[in-house]
Amino acid sequence: MRRCLAALALVLAACSATRTELEPLARARVASDYGTYSLRRVGVLPFVGEAVEVEHGKALQRTFAAELVGHVPFEVVPLDVADLEEVPQHDPLRRGRTQPEAVLELARRYRLDGMLVGTVTELSTWPHARAGIEVDLVASETGMAIWTGRIHVDAAQQSTREHLQRWLDDTRSTQAELEGADVWLMSPRRLVEFAAAQVAGLL
Repeated sequence: MRRCLAALALVLAACSATRTELEPLARARVASDYGTYSLRRVGVLPFVGEAVEVEHGKALQRTFAAELVGHVPFEVVPLDVADLEEVPQHDPLRRGRTQPEAVLELARRYRLDGMLVGTVTELSTWPHARAGIEVDLVASETGMAIWTGRIHVDAAQQSTREHLQRWLDDTRSTQAELEGADVWLMSPRRLVEFAAAQVAGLL
């Protein structure tokens, strides 16, 4: 019995040793004073973008929020589109045009210390699936971004394929049996879901 357990331990050790580290696809920029902010409740807005419909933006919001839960030191609060319509300034809430007044109004209404604002910067099918997103963590105190994550994934790139396969194996092993990496690589909608999960992993 002991010999069997020892052999199993060796096999497991060998398997873990052969799992190579992959260079991250997503990148983050962190404000120098990030550590001075108290983040206990952070809202997540539906993702926006020229090529993103409302329902797709909400689906990306759900994916992003689900990836964060249990991995970040703050409470994740998804915000509903219907609730946002009550805030007159909510429409400009996208990267590069974030209105501090809108941030402060949402923070007051939902008792938030910050908000995650996601923008789909690319969603393309030709000549192959490509997707890009940027996410800002906007502090309620100032209305300024204190953390920014971004990623661009391309189905034709080997690095994207390797990361996608590992992500499916680690997080969607049951689903991967029905929908392998090749299916995801053909769909920009699925690819951008993968991209959102990669950015979430940086927080």
